[in-house]
Amino acid sequence: MVKINIIPEYGDISDPEVRAKYGYLQAGVGIVVNSLLFSIKLVLGTMIGSIALMTDAFNQFADIGTSIVIFFGFRISKKAPDEKHPFGYGRIEYILAVFIGIMIIVVGLTFARESFLKLFNPVINGNLFVVIVMLFLSVVKEGMARFSFSIGKKIDSQPLIADGWNHRFDALTSTAVAFAIFLTTFGPNYRLLDPIFGLIVAAVIVYVGISLCRSSSEYLIGKAPSKELLERIKKIAGAVNGVQDVNKISVHDYGARKAVSLHIEVERGISADDAHTIADKVENAITADINAEPTVHVDLSECDIDKLEIKKIVEALVGSREDVVSYHDLTIASNGESSIIDVHLIVDGRMSVEESHKLIHDVNVAVKMKLPECKIRAHIEPCIRNCNICNEACSKKLYQ
Repeated sequence: MVKINIIPEYGDISDPEVRAKYGYLQAGVGIVVNSLLFSIKLVLGTMIGSIALMTDAFNQFADIGTSIVIFFGFRISKKAPDEKHPFGYGRIEYILAVFIGIMIIVVGLTFARESFLKLFNPVINGNLFVVIVMLFLSVVKEGMARFSFSIGKKIDSQPLIADGWNHRFDALTSTAVAFAIFLTTFGPNYRLLDPIFGLIVAAVIVYVGISLCRSSSEYLIGKAPSKELLERIKKIAGAVNGVQDVNKISVHDYGARKAVSLHIEVERGISADDAHTIADKVENAITADINAEPTVHVDLSECDIDKLEIKKIVEALVGSREDVVSYHDLTIASNGESSIIDVHLIVDGRMSVEESHKLIHDVNVAVKMKLPECKIRAHIEPCIRNCNICNEACSKKLYQ
């Protein structure tokens, strides 16, 4: 099956100019399509006297304003950093998203009031032609939702993804309105359904607005970065020659650009020039990979021993005990005062609790004798014959 991609390729999405082009595209399509939908729904709603349909029409009108705000938002956010805004204007996207959310809430509350008043005097005239048109417009709105999702995910833009959800809710509410209008074709007794569905549509509009304000404000307050991003930064920095450990990573999101701060550990005795060179390499690697403004702090390793020596200690322990199969996830981290060695030991699943406690004690004693300045945390895991997690092939043929 051939997959057609209607989104053009403008270039590197980390470039604010390129990012703005995608924003202009989504906003432009939104302005044109929502203008048509507003006109059609307003005419049809006036023709049959449906408050639910007119509410839906003015929801489209609010969407036009949303698209205009998005357009100018990307125009501002692409501005280069300056003295007052050293990280650029990327967060304007989140401010605009909150503004859009407030606009949506106002529209929803306005039409909730109108729908409530119509409960006492419903005047709708059912019309099957209007029902068919509304269902078609629902499909158009779902198409706009997918279009916005595609661009929003491509450039990682919260406002565009939020606008996509707005379109999707519009599609659902338009379908609900079409259903209400269809029921009113069965006679005057069903007219009350129109203002009732008008209230439902208004409630959905308010919900979308509140959700958009909440999700966007999290980024303004300082939402924690994803675990995937933190692991990615740690992997990039850890791959630089001379870096023994990476910790204390913090990320501040500025839309197209991010400010990253992290600490790296280097071996004791290294010269200041060499440490500075390693820090520069880490900064360059992070900038090239995630388009960030990194700040790297250099710390001396608290544990004056490398992982190869620690591995030898663990291997010696494994080799001396019949009930230890292997180990995995050997890591070293600094807490500012000392270094902590973490290791998971694979043991015979039939080992008793008392024996496992003794094993942990023996590991601690063995490591402390060799590395008095380090702390050891040994974790016991029963062998479940999942050989992929072990560092080496199992020579202890258990359970045979």
